[in-house]
Amino acid sequence: RRPPRSTHCISSAASDVYKRQVYYLEGVLPIALFGKEPLELELAGVTNDSLDVSIDSFKVVVPTLLKQFGVEEGVVIEIVQRGLEPLGGGRVRVKIPTVKTLEAASMTEEGKVKRIRGVAYACKTSPQLCNRIFETMRGVFIDYIPDVWIHTDHSKAGLSPGYGCSVVAETTTGTLLSADSFFSKAQESTPENVGKECALRLLDETLFGGCVDSSFQPIAIFLMSLSSNNHVASLKVGRVTKYSYYLINV
Repeated sequence: RRPPRSTHCISSAASDVYKRQVYYLEGVLPIALFGKEPLELELAGVTNDSLDVSIDSFKVVVPTLLKQFGVEEGVVIEIVQRGLEPLGGGRVRVKIPTVKTLEAASMTEEGKVKRIRGVAYACKTSPQLCNRIFETMRGVFIDYIPDVWIHTDHSKAGLSPGYGCSVVAETTTGTLLSADSFFSKAQESTPENVGKECALRLLDETLFGGCVDSSFQPIAIFLMSLSSNNHVASLKVGRVTKYSYYLINV
């Protein structure tokens, strides 16, 4: 019998609700791109936490970043159920296409910020927390740019209560710069603190500039190392993170 066109795979993370999903996606993505068949992956665990990039930012930034390397189909990420740290309980479905080669990307024109989009989310808490995060972020951004749209996502799913936000700034050249912030129980962060921290982080990324933000530098650099040798790939960054230094040295 002829095998299916796409490979359906349930990650080992599906049996462990504590695992961070973006941690796995960062490793699986470069490998799956060069597979024999497109990969359909389902992950269970933590979608948003204080350590890794949020699944919301990953969902928006990575498909656009891959287009710079000639992957036109892009990666499709569907958040089935949000799950916050520490217990998680979230589910994400991912579709990754295959390519024969990656084109050498030239990302040197950062452009100017023309709009900001994002999400304020809360799980197993009051829906009003999302609105408080949104109002705080809008109060910061309104002094710099009028085109700001942040939607709220309240859910009773997942295993842990909490809240956070993710925002992405798009420039005139199509560059995406992202920032995340998450409730910290140790610091007793209020929704206003979370919203303000996220907004200031994004302003910090735009201040330093570059064609990729600090969180996605390693992914961009790794994709450059896998791209075609016929042309030289180029990338402009605002500040090089320590993880990027490690990756370049490897």
